[in-house]
Amino acid sequence: MVDVDFLLDLLEDVRGGESVEEENVEVSNEVEEPRIEDFKIRFPDASYFIDVLRLLKAFSGYYEDEVTFEVGEDGFKTKFMEPSRIALIKFRLEPYAFEEFEAPAKATRFTIGVKELLRSLPKRMPRGSYAVLEGFEGKVRVRIYGAYGELLAEAEPRLLEEENWTSEVKVSWSILATARLSLDDLYDAVRTVKGSSERVRIKVSHDMLVVERFGDESKAKAVFTTNDPRLYELEVQREAKVILSVKYLENFLKYARKLADEVKLMIATDKPLIAEAFIPSGGLKFYQAPVIEG
Repeated sequence: MVDVDFLLDLLEDVRGGESVEEENVEVSNEVEEPRIEDFKIRFPDASYFIDVLRLLKAFSGYYEDEVTFEVGEDGFKTKFMEPSRIALIKFRLEPYAFEEFEAPAKATRFTIGVKELLRSLPKRMPRGSYAVLEGFEGKVRVRIYGAYGELLAEAEPRLLEEENWTSEVKVSWSILATARLSLDDLYDAVRTVKGSSERVRIKVSHDMLVVERFGDESKAKAVFTTNDPRLYELEVQREAKVILSVKYLENFLKYARKLADEVKLMIATDKPLIAEAFIPSGGLKFYQAPVIEG
């Protein structure tokens, strides 16, 4: 059984070892027409922009692929709960991550279908190409330019009703172990050990991190010890383990490795796994509800 209750209100960072009181949140059920303020941001690498969209697309449902983005003075960001509510993604880029960043006078949000947008853009981006995302006249437009400034592609995605974008909620529990390791190597470990099983278990002790197949008669595991160059840092207050549906974790690692080289895992027994990918001038966090035995 996957325990999704942890994620239903999880829209803020979990602090290791701290007790945090839950905040009262007012959620508006009123549906407003999309109103887009003018803005313009330039991604220095078009492929990077496409990789961000592909990461979000990997967690969208067959019919539900709406993602809400926000552009403001503090940068570009999104918070996306995938349809089954098992996984949550938070992504942000600071203003200085862009070659050009013209923020609106007031932070503006827009909701689009990422699958539809990806289908409207080239699948492969030429070397040196860049992407411009802008809001103008109440619309959103994406333009892809070549290395010499020539226009290669243009798309104006449909604006959809905004998904719930609530105030932040803080949930408290103690993080028992953290591990910082190679994102590529963790992805390879998960992909290798899963076999035909739908679940994997991550166990952390004082001298190693283990990824192992779970719920299958055959056994397999990958081990990262403290003297392993793939494991950069391991801090353990107490041994911990968490069982996860493998497809969500594998999808996150598969696409996050296009954006980052390292990942930090924050683990507590039978609590959501938190994975933080280290992105220059920004942040990418992934929360996944655990599978509870019983």
